[in-house]
Amino acid sequence: MAKTILITGASSGIGRAAAKRFEREGWNVLATMPDMQAPHGLVESDHLIIAPLDVRDVGQCSQAVATATARFGQIDALLSNAGYGQYGAFEAISSDQIQNQFAVNVFGAMNVLRAVLPGFRTRGQGLVLVTSSAGAKVGLPTSELYISSKFALEGFFESIWYELRAVGISVKLIEPGGVDSGFHKVADRLTAAGGGIEAYENLYGRIVANRDRIIASGELVSSDDVATAIFAAATDGTSRLRYLVGEDAEHLDAAVRNKPEAEVLGMIARQYGLSELAPDAPATNAPH
Repeated sequence: MAKTILITGASSGIGRAAAKRFEREGWNVLATMPDMQAPHGLVESDHLIIAPLDVRDVGQCSQAVATATARFGQIDALLSNAGYGQYGAFEAISSDQIQNQFAVNVFGAMNVLRAVLPGFRTRGQGLVLVTSSAGAKVGLPTSELYISSKFALEGFFESIWYELRAVGISVKLIEPGGVDSGFHKVADRLTAAGGGIEAYENLYGRIVANRDRIIASGELVSSDDVATAIFAAATDGTSRLRYLVGEDAEHLDAAVRNKPEAEVLGMIARQYGLSELAPDAPATNAPH
């Protein structure tokens, strides 16, 4: 019997690539998205259906689970992928924008998880895959809302790993670095930049120039690469929690784990053209 996965945020990028990959591998897929009218490039079939789901809407989360269950019998896995980023200085970002960032990236993931858990728990098995970010380990300039939402997401899912494992449910965090998807276009469109505050405008301009340079370097992984990593995590049969995707993700993870804090802060500052903000290296015998 084919397994079934519910995927959120499947209209583009990683979610769309994952929907196609799981279908090719013989899974049943419920591909969900908040706007059914938006172009998504998915084609419904006997094994793939598309349904509306705004993860902020608890009722729609329950309905998506009901739809998948009615069509395919049960849900075996969830890919909690819906999310977005926005750039800008904190002072320039409105309270509504802040609330929505967490409503989608964090509370939305909780809403969908709550909807699938009763079925998983009753059967004593289930798999929860979460699209996180390598950036969930370190702050990045003028990306504080997106990054903090991923910090929160990782704290929640690492904590709940224990109670879910106790009832037969696995949790896996997928942590890509830079991805060649629509993410940056959305974040650029939503940017608050420096909000007209001169000190921030100058800083933001320098950061954008270096961010664009990084994106244009061609070192980003593709959405298909991430989908491959997600499928591998879904089928490796282990209790492993985190999966890094991309050389930049691996380098960042190694730096955070092995280098003193000042070195990591300096590394990020220089990467974004802010060398003058890099802290002095700590003394050899200084604790860190």
